[in-house]
Amino acid sequence: MRLSLFRRTAILALTAFAVTATSGCFGSFNLTRKVYGFNKSASNDKFVRELLFLGLNIVPVYSVAGLIDAVIINTIEFWSGTNPVNMSSTIKVDSTTTVKRVALEQNGVKTVTLETYKLDKLVSTTTVKYVDGTREMTFDTRLPDGRTESHMAAISADGQPYVSSSTYSLPARARVNAEQ
Repeated sequence: MRLSLFRRTAILALTAFAVTATSGCFGSFNLTRKVYGFNKSASNDKFVRELLFLGLNIVPVYSVAGLIDAVIINTIEFWSGTNPVNMSSTIKVDSTTTVKRVALEQNGVKTVTLETYKLDKLVSTTTVKYVDGTREMTFDTRLPDGRTESHMAAISADGQPYVSSSTYSLPARARVNAEQ
């Protein structure tokens, strides 16, 4: 049985699209992780979470999110270097404390912002920055009264880790014992 020219062209085009769209791009699957995070935070009762999990699989929410991640979003992440799905999340530390986390990467700078709330009141905002290819990471914490504490963790030229802080009158540089 011979395939028509149209069918051969269509099969070739779909194959070429599938090869280029999924060319080695094992991405971060942020959309699927967001669905999982929603499922996990829906209730403290494990039976309710399991029922919701089953429901999200029967109505193929997980499957559709995984397919969109694999074919579209991770491909965008592979070619552009950034994932278009923002991975902000809220972490409940205890009954009164929550931490909102937002992670971004732009122009080689990885930034994580952590907002800490106590009884729904903002207690502090910490911004962590790392530039690809450097040996240091900065931590800036802003407190509600306006004070800012800055710290830097880095690897010195001789390969030793250290932490410095601008919360002191002169920036202190303390060696850190770390196993390599």
